[in-house]
Amino acid sequence: MKIILNNFPVRMQILFNHFIIKILPFLPLSVIRLIAGRYVAGEHAEDVLNVVKTLNQQGFSATVDILGEHTNNENTARDITREYKEILSSIYNQNLNCNISIKPSHIGMDISTECIMENMTRLIETARENSQFIRIDMEDSSLTDATIQLYTKCKEQYEKVGTVLQAYLFRSENDLFKLISRYFLQSFRKISYKNLSIVKL
Repeated sequence: MKIILNNFPVRMQILFNHFIIKILPFLPLSVIRLIAGRYVAGEHAEDVLNVVKTLNQQGFSATVDILGEHTNNENTARDITREYKEILSSIYNQNLNCNISIKPSHIGMDISTECIMENMTRLIETARENSQFIRIDMEDSSLTDATIQLYTKCKEQYEKVGTVLQAYLFRSENDLFKLISRYFLQSFRKISYKNLSIVKL
């Protein structure tokens, strides 16, 4: 669960989040639901998409993720991937202004490169059918390199894949410039060449 408090310095937000994570196992379920209510849209996809529909009506776009990370079983990772595929299909069928955000460790990154790529490829196949966007979320700093590598591999398969960089990591500025150089400038060159050929005609 990510908790962001307005007007809190970033460092205080991080400390507060870690504090909440540490005490959660010791809290009664009723208290957890009270804390999570503002940040968790629902326990079932139908509930979540109803919230998304309301947000869309208020002029907001939305992104949905299934809570969890660090899955260590291939079957579980595959089941979570299937849930995401169903959510993508429901988003399209209900014409919602919404996409999905995925934590790589939730669908197999901790298991093997083959497992995470297999599951991401499944998601990409579903997203491509309806031209939907997939966001690869960033987790703790130990997974930053692996997540960026995953993003670049997925980007080669499908254009509508994005990722996230963490603002409080010193390395993020350099990572951002590398990604801009690799993807934005490439796209800019393609557009420029296309326009140039049109002018010649």
